[in-house]
Amino acid sequence: MSEHLNLNEITQTFSNKITHAPALTGTLKVIIENVGTVYLENIDNTNIASNKDTEADCGVSMSEDTFKQLLSGELSGMAAFMQGKLDVKGDMSIAMHLGNFI
Repeated sequence: MSEHLNLNEITQTFSNKITHAPALTGTLKVIIENVGTVYLENIDNTNIASNKDTEADCGVSMSEDTFKQLLSGELSGMAAFMQGKLDVKGDMSIAMHLGNFI
């Protein structure tokens, strides 16, 4: 997996999945090192993914490799967290939503 991820493609993937997922209960900022930020929020009962870089109720940071492993199913979010591959700051219950979008 040496090819770098494209932030626009990642944001579109989140957009496609987030619209069918349960409503977010807060804002979630996903930071992928060397790639960028995806900001997830619920506006007027619609989950939205964008590339805003603003404060969120919860922030989840990870390496590009970890994100690729999550996407491929090689690694679960809980395993990544327990192994220290995910850094979560803020409301952990909002971080749990991430599993619905990957």
